[in-house]
Amino acid sequence: MEAFIVSAIFLLILLGTAYYWRKQHADRATTKLSPATSHTTFTAEAAPRGLFDNAETRAALAVAEAERAVAETRAALLARAKDGDVEVLVEAQAFQPAPGDGVALYQQALDELVSLSLSDDVALQRLIQHITQAGNWRANVALAEVVLARWQRAPERYALGELLHIAALSDDAAVFQQTVEAALAAWRAGRLGWATAHNLHALIESEYWILAPAARQSGAGFVLKRMLVAVRRELAAAAPAASSS
Repeated sequence: MEAFIVSAIFLLILLGTAYYWRKQHADRATTKLSPATSHTTFTAEAAPRGLFDNAETRAALAVAEAERAVAETRAALLARAKDGDVEVLVEAQAFQPAPGDGVALYQQALDELVSLSLSDDVALQRLIQHITQAGNWRANVALAEVVLARWQRAPERYALGELLHIAALSDDAAVFQQTVEAALAAWRAGRLGWATAHNLHALIESEYWILAPAARQSGAGFVLKRMLVAVRRELAAAAPAASSS
């Protein structure tokens, strides 16, 4: 009996010892594998960051964001112009994300305002006044032609100085010439009773110099100069006759 008990105890010791050494072996194997596993995990997580987190990608994202902001600002300004907000011209002119962009957007906004004023004389007059009083705003051909058409319907009602000024601000020599010819025709027909030959000549001459240099020096500008020489002669000859009468 005692031998049986001793044998059982000895067997339990052997089993415990075997379990202990087996567990130690497994722990050592896990420890050896851990650095490789950690490195693999780190590499897997770092790979996406290395793919996208670089200076070139960040620069591209910044450019895309800037372009989106520019497009949104442009669309918002043009939407205000379509609603008849003449003050938008100030912001459009100052809008300079790239050289020349402000000029282009200003003209687009002005075109929208002109289209809106075709059937609204109050809106047209408000637009004319804002441009002529601003000092540094320009008109365009579309506006000059609309203003001329309105003036020709009733030259006694609308200011000739305003008409010539808008034509000069269009920076188009042909449009300015057309406007001067219309003014002369009305004067010859006696529809500008307030205007003497001297005053009309002075008004035309002063507005001529408002034209941009490029417009004055163009081919149409050369034709305009020749026409103005003839205008000076006609008005100069008319001035003494008017004084004597």
